[in-house]
Amino acid sequence: MTDPIVRSVEIGYGTSSTVTGVTKEGFVIRTYPSVPVPVKYSKQNLGSDILSSRKTVVVPVGKNKYEVGEDVHASSDPRSSRVLNTEGYIDSERYKALLLGALKMIPDEQVDLLVCGLPVSVMPRREELKQMVEGKHDLGDGREITIKSAWVIAQPLGGLLAYAREGGQGRFNEMKNENLLVVDPGYLTVDWLVTRGLIANENRSGDYEAGMSRVLATVADAALEVFKEHPSFTRINDINVELLDQAFVTGKLKLFGRTMDFPVHQGCDKTPQFDFTDAINSVAEEAISTVVNKVGDAQDLDRIIIVGGPAALYKPALQKAFPNHDIQILQDSLRANVIGFQEGGMQRMNAMVRKGLFKK
Repeated sequence: MTDPIVRSVEIGYGTSSTVTGVTKEGFVIRTYPSVPVPVKYSKQNLGSDILSSRKTVVVPVGKNKYEVGEDVHASSDPRSSRVLNTEGYIDSERYKALLLGALKMIPDEQVDLLVCGLPVSVMPRREELKQMVEGKHDLGDGREITIKSAWVIAQPLGGLLAYAREGGQGRFNEMKNENLLVVDPGYLTVDWLVTRGLIANENRSGDYEAGMSRVLATVADAALEVFKEHPSFTRINDINVELLDQAFVTGKLKLFGRTMDFPVHQGCDKTPQFDFTDAINSVAEEAISTVVNKVGDAQDLDRIIIVGGPAALYKPALQKAFPNHDIQILQDSLRANVIGFQEGGMQRMNAMVRKGLFKK
């Protein structure tokens, strides 16, 4: 019997990640913006060199087609924003486009177990997502994939599993009897999960809409006030948040052909001086204060972990709120959740095989 195939997908508000394979070196992961772009090409052009040269896939959703992948901004409006929200998280056509895009990145025709995640506040809908994922899916271009079984878990739990994996079996054994807090700042929300081992305490877990999108909006407002007062930028009406998003990654803000240090810039004749640290911290501290209100003073917590792409921006506020703990941040915080999904899924499948519960 061939080995069972386990794959993982995380569809986040800002970025999505897909485990497309497993090698001796580790997991093969694709990470890309959560921005599915409607395809306006005719059927004759869908296979053209223009699309195939980009690192994207095209999938059908109803009567429409969407492009999904790392290079999706090459065909999107430069001001297009992430489209998911809490209320319609799994209902929208665009969520389904991201899901099918993730599945099309997986080269297998059948997956025995697919691990998916949901924000903490959307977890009551996990059975809906499970039913949506399981079964056969048309991926376009003559491709289909069958998902035999799906396991839906809270996104921060993925981060916790990745943290356990990062520390090896010894850490995993220690964590089984510990009280843990994992904080997961994402694009729209900051999610957090309090657990005893890997068992969640729902009463002390939650999310709050003060994620990276709020940081970007707050910094954009502060930046507009600075730039419109400088003679080189007098006609500026707003700040493109996608450019700010890139600046957080590269440490350089590129605007109108000028490159400036970010988030602190000394300024010169052609660029203004600015420091957006306070704007960033104001959002992070608001979010973490909500965590504190739900979690308490953390006397009973053995470890506090922070994951997610913006983890480094929120860590100072988390450390300030819980000064008696050593706040631990994962090495690959951006992809921590999907790494944890895959680790947990493989452990779950191994247990099923040992118990004779898996049938190929």
